[in-house]
Amino acid sequence: MKYLFFSFYNKSPILETEGEIIKNLLKNKDNEVHNFYLSQILIQDAPFIWPKKKRIYKFLDFMLPEKKMLGLINNERLIVHNFDISEKKNFFLSYKNNNDLKKIKYKNFDIGLGILSSLITTEKNPNIQTKEFKKRIDYLLQSGSNFFDFASEKIDLIKPDKIYLFNSRFLYPRAVLRAAQRKKITYQVFERGSRFNTYYIYDRSLLSIKDWEYNVNKVWTLQKNKKKMFNDIKRWFKSRIKGSAKFQHWRNYTKNQKKNFIHKNKKLKIVVFFASSEDEYAANENIYKSYFKSQVGAIKAAINVIKKLKNHILIIRPHPRLISENFKKEMHTLENLKKYSIKNKIIFHDAGTKINTYSLIKCADTILSLGSTTGLEAAYMGKKHILLGRARYGFLKFSYEAKNKNLLKKFILSKKIKNNSGIFKFLNYIINRNIKFKYFQFYKSTEIEPYRGKFMGKDLMKKNIFEKIILKFLKIY
Repeated sequence: MKYLFFSFYNKSPILETEGEIIKNLLKNKDNEVHNFYLSQILIQDAPFIWPKKKRIYKFLDFMLPEKKMLGLINNERLIVHNFDISEKKNFFLSYKNNNDLKKIKYKNFDIGLGILSSLITTEKNPNIQTKEFKKRIDYLLQSGSNFFDFASEKIDLIKPDKIYLFNSRFLYPRAVLRAAQRKKITYQVFERGSRFNTYYIYDRSLLSIKDWEYNVNKVWTLQKNKKKMFNDIKRWFKSRIKGSAKFQHWRNYTKNQKKNFIHKNKKLKIVVFFASSEDEYAANENIYKSYFKSQVGAIKAAINVIKKLKNHILIIRPHPRLISENFKKEMHTLENLKKYSIKNKIIFHDAGTKINTYSLIKCADTILSLGSTTGLEAAYMGKKHILLGRARYGFLKFSYEAKNKNLLKKFILSKKIKNNSGIFKFLNYIINRNIKFKYFQFYKSTEIEPYRGKFMGKDLMKKNIFEKIILKFLKIY
């Protein structure tokens, strides 16, 4: 069989995951792998490329991680193609804001959404102003559309049986996805697994609720040992409460939350809004969409409802990762809502609060979210969970969905908690979707270098003294 990769990113663990898949494919002597390495060719559309701002000179490309990986794999059935992407001028409708940009398409390629998704992730800002980034957006419209045509031509030329791509949300991977769909070529999407030493391959992209439903149900169907599954879920949840990162690919943000939430007035009903970090969600409305236009709109709706309810208080809890300098724009947007604070009624926590998330959930009567993992955990703990927007797990029906303020009020006042049996399907998907790495081993110091490790015994990201001297001289970091 013939397989095709378009490789845009050369940072860990994306590059090593690709290498792992290629190594496994080449075990079969009848397989042939074709690859285009594009990290040094296309304008960056996501923060997963080294070097970040400069390009490596052609005669120094031996320093590139992908070159080092190719040397390790060293197989004649891995064919790396030379290429030249034409730069023809394509014309697009004018845009004044994000909504206009989202609507821009090139053939069947939703290029506007791809650009917005890339910008939001790169800038760590869900409220991208198109006027501020117009020059970059215009360049990406040309680059993305030209690359879509390039990918389509190469698919016709190589005639692969299957295409592999990373993530599919960003501009260039999305172009490959749409080209594959247009050509009716089978594709698979790879991503990090839910544990440090794992990855996962999806049969579909994760750009729609139907795709999520398909992938979740597939993993559920493949799970034959339900007893083991329930034990895995218990272990995963316990590790989350303890602040361990053992069973997840992100760092555990509750590790330093040492204070328990103390609920003094038992007559008060506590409603907690767990705000999400929006960088992954803001440009993916097929999965995540606030019923109140935005997360800020949803929080305002909750404030307006709680203000009118006696014996109810609202606590707004930002995502802990927003404490990072990288997310200062998003955090600033949420902090602007503090003007709506009311003593002992509408309470805002800081992103870096030491109050433990799980002790807060335990004391709460109702949890509000836009589809966060915390909302999932709250439902697992038997709490009433209300979604204020479309979410990846909404199809499992263990949460209420408040599409307006009247429904939000009704569900907050309701004493009924929905059956949460569907939650096990999703938790099983999170925990047991994984494929264990064979050729890539993560370092143990996961909190320091969460995604670094050795592929086939070599750290692809590590530079020797000679390389460091050259890079320092050229001011490439």
